[in-house]
Amino acid sequence: RLAVPRGARAIVALALIAAALAAAAGLPRLTTNPDALFFFAADSRVMRDYRDIEQRLAGLLSVDLVIRDPSGGTVREGANAAAIERFAAALADLPELTTVLAGHDLDWMELLGIERVPGLGGALYTTDGSGARLVLRLRNVDARPWSTIAADIEARWAATPHGQLELEVTGLVPLILEAQDRLLHVQGRMLPLVLGVICLVMLALYRRPRVLAAAVAANFLPLVVTAGTMAWCGIALNSINLFVGSVMLGIVVDDTIHLLHAWQQHGRVEPALAEVGDALWVTSVTVALAFAALAASSLVPVREFGLLSVLAVATAWLADTCLLPVMLQRLETRA
Repeated sequence: RLAVPRGARAIVALALIAAALAAAAGLPRLTTNPDALFFFAADSRVMRDYRDIEQRLAGLLSVDLVIRDPSGGTVREGANAAAIERFAAALADLPELTTVLAGHDLDWMELLGIERVPGLGGALYTTDGSGARLVLRLRNVDARPWSTIAADIEARWAATPHGQLELEVTGLVPLILEAQDRLLHVQGRMLPLVLGVICLVMLALYRRPRVLAAAVAANFLPLVVTAGTMAWCGIALNSINLFVGSVMLGIVVDDTIHLLHAWQQHGRVEPALAEVGDALWVTSVTVALAFAALAASSLVPVREFGLLSVLAVATAWLADTCLLPVMLQRLETRA
């Protein structure tokens, strides 16, 4: 039999619970990184080229700062123009900033008699003059997280007297962040929903709340351990490894159902494990090896997805063959 010895199950179960508690403590440290650039390893050719361009030329991260006068007043002159110039000056020592293009630069070009690029004025000012656009070029490699940079920009705006002017930070990265945030919220809502559906199905099958609680613990624990490992190891959530939880939940619940079905037929844990224990081991190893193949990928999130999936499958196998049997045996004793 390919299973944990009976005498060691309680120890393994306690170790799993301790690991889950430690993992849960780290969940607040979990971060996100939606930037696809960091899908590549730090020493990859793509990252080296990006770093070289940003060091020699200009930052490759483009951010638009749109400043408007809600009353419809012009921002091209007077107090509004002065406020925008002060804000642009306040951004000058932003660590990641390499260049900034603002509307008042066009005015200096006119004064100096420099020929202006056709259409550039329309890109930096609205038609009625009530809005202006500042284009920032920021370093993306070896830089702070975008959320930190955005907060820094907002803080500098708040510290600069600007009257009734309003600032909107936009551009490609903010849009990606918004999409990522929505994706995280959808995933956050879907996981409990899926878990709830699984609970209803199991309750209909076994009709015992305590059995249901044991099954939920065995299925939810691997997800907590995996997410906590990401947090403690500094692995940020992205659009690929985000789906480890939902994919793994669909896979690991199968073993739980097989064991519970055998337990329901035999009425005892030991005969149930004798019947399905080897099958649980073989299926878990097969799935783990399949996901382990992703570790050879050159894309960091794909590699993370594979390794985290292996961790989830291994934890799920231990939960199904140690934690769940221990809880079922306690139910047998009470019965």
